[in-house]
Amino acid sequence: MEFVVRTARDDFVLYQHLAATDPVLTKACTSGVSYVLGDLLAQAYQGRSLSGVDLARTARSGVAGFCIHGPFVHFWIQWAEANLAFGGAWYSTLVKMAVDQTVWSLFLNSLYTMAILAIQGRRPQQIREEVDATWWAALSTGWRFWPFVHMVTFSSFVAPELKLLFIDVMEIAWVTILATIVNREDERR
Repeated sequence: MEFVVRTARDDFVLYQHLAATDPVLTKACTSGVSYVLGDLLAQAYQGRSLSGVDLARTARSGVAGFCIHGPFVHFWIQWAEANLAFGGAWYSTLVKMAVDQTVWSLFLNSLYTMAILAIQGRRPQQIREEVDATWWAALSTGWRFWPFVHMVTFSSFVAPELKLLFIDVMEIAWVTILATIVNREDERR
């Protein structure tokens, strides 16, 4: 047991170091892994057996996490902390959460959907139709999950360099939900 605790502690220290020295790549990798895990969980939830896992779909999700979520959320958190902190006012967490769950969430969920479908080789018109068909479900479903998470994320309880790691741990559950929504049409075919 001591080995497990020591290894976890050492890994966490290493992560903190990497997040400080190469934050964008570290956070891209973190998001890539969380998106892969979330998609695998979504496929398991949809009843796929281990031999029936769509590895191409999982890879697409990992690419979206690595190329989009990690880097974009890194810069979003920096921007929110710099521009929505209001000098540390008590209400800044609520403002950050509100902006995150409206403008930012709509942008990020739509970008995720566009990326996944573009990687699948869909035409621009098909991508637009799918974004139009899924944006509300993704946004409103997120309101049942993310406000509670972001009350912690945007508070002072989580250090700025660790906010994306915290989000990505929660993201595994969210990607399971989002991947289920985005890939629902594939399951109908």
